[in-house]
Amino acid sequence: MSARCLVIAVLAAALAVGASLAPAPRSAAAAPACFPETGFCLQGRFLAYWQAHGGLAVNGYPLTDEVQQQLEDGKVYAVQYFERVRLEWHPENPAPYDILLGQFGRLIHPADPPAARRAGATYFDTTGHNVAPDVAAYWQANGGLDQFGFPLTEEIQQRLDDGKVYTVQYFERARFERHPENPPPYDIELGQFGRRILGGLPYKVTASVSNANPVSNSSVIVSATLTKDGQGVSGATMATTWHYKTTTNSCSDGPSGDDGVMRCALPIGQATSGYSVKIDILVTYQGQTFTATTSFTPQ
Repeated sequence: MSARCLVIAVLAAALAVGASLAPAPRSAAAAPACFPETGFCLQGRFLAYWQAHGGLAVNGYPLTDEVQQQLEDGKVYAVQYFERVRLEWHPENPAPYDILLGQFGRLIHPADPPAARRAGATYFDTTGHNVAPDVAAYWQANGGLDQFGFPLTEEIQQRLDDGKVYTVQYFERARFERHPENPPPYDIELGQFGRRILGGLPYKVTASVSNANPVSNSSVIVSATLTKDGQGVSGATMATTWHYKTTTNSCSDGPSGDDGVMRCALPIGQATSGYSVKIDILVTYQGQTFTATTSFTPQ
């Protein structure tokens, strides 16, 4: 082999090795999924989890943006509320356990005492409750322990939000409801815990801004008031997310005084004239959360 041919062969081999070691091109991040039904979007890690764990049927529509919230352990996490679940990002855990679901079932219905084993049912020693075969099949097919947790009760009769009495069973992260008026497989549904936790009746949150049409380089104050039966609630906290055309900002306040009012302010800088800046507000009080929205349009 001539020297020239040898050099060409060596260069070709080197290029082949280099190509094999080059990092694979990164796939583009999935576009946010937005839902006009509730006016909220989900993206990134929460979108990936939502899609991989039952999507709309199991988790429901998003009820908030991704927000920072202090949870029951006293620590602050990135969370997002849905009709049936709260997704929580726990960076202290390795994947895939860095995305967890809030234990809504325990918040709404503490565990009942253990029951005796029932023939034909699946019995969970951890909490001491039975699960009927059709409910166990739904539980297993839609995420099992990771999605729903252990059962907290036997099947019980309960009057739900529509005023009717249904057979239900509480799990750590869900309430299974029997709806005999629906044909299978739609005769088993999941309760909308997210709406109940966020709704928090008889509490109410109202929100406003100090100037609906501010000029450039001014500041805007956002206010939120938490009331119960028309009276201010003290001890609440507020977190806000401001959605500008190309970026977001945030501010917070709390605890509220006897009037239930919380306020915080931000300079708007050179915010885009004519663009409506949406402000999402999350108010937390005694383990319950409430949302509100307001906006302003810079001149």
